[in-house]
Amino acid sequence: MPALRNGHALLLKATDTGDDDKAVTLLSPEFGRFGALARHARASKRRFGPALQPFCLFEAAWRPRSSGLAFLESVHALEFPLGAEPGLESLGSAYLFLELAHELCPQAEPQPAFFELVLSGLRRLGKGVESAPAIRLSMLWGSLNLAGLAPDLESSAGWAGMKLDPKDLLALQQAAEGRPILEPRPRAERVLQELLALHLGRPLRTAGLAEQLNGEAL
Repeated sequence: MPALRNGHALLLKATDTGDDDKAVTLLSPEFGRFGALARHARASKRRFGPALQPFCLFEAAWRPRSSGLAFLESVHALEFPLGAEPGLESLGSAYLFLELAHELCPQAEPQPAFFELVLSGLRRLGKGVESAPAIRLSMLWGSLNLAGLAPDLESSAGWAGMKLDPKDLLALQQAAEGRPILEPRPRAERVLQELLALHLGRPLRTAGLAEQLNGEAL
């Protein structure tokens, strides 16, 4: 039997399968993005409980396999970085962060920087000090940068067929340098979404979700 592995992890994606199992995709700093089967996850409160859900940082125990999905043995909640009652726009933004990691992280390679980026983004949303659009723009730039896809700010006059004015470029410059984004620009966010869509061959499923949920809340 393969040795048991343990580590901090985030749930990126989950699909119900079988009678009460779940097929999940996890992100771990040491082991990167990997798939696992959580047997009886919908019935076993002792091994999984409320921890196996998006936006929960948990300690995971799993057994790797040479082929196919690993077996997820248990998870133990460590932190709910979004807080107890996140708003709809925060939830939409958080789902975007998980999808960025799911689409851009290589499989089964250590991803400490991407793991920390996603976790810090969730924590920033939970604190509520910065606006969700500012955090999204920062996360989009950071994800593109870690994936080697960040555009050159010096030649960005018409990224993805969109013209950017000086305020858009300033917001992107602040994101690139890790400075506070004083005026988040919707056009700057959209152009980064378009660059991702060109790379992936399709738009992100969560593109625009935060704004849509925020509109519904209003």
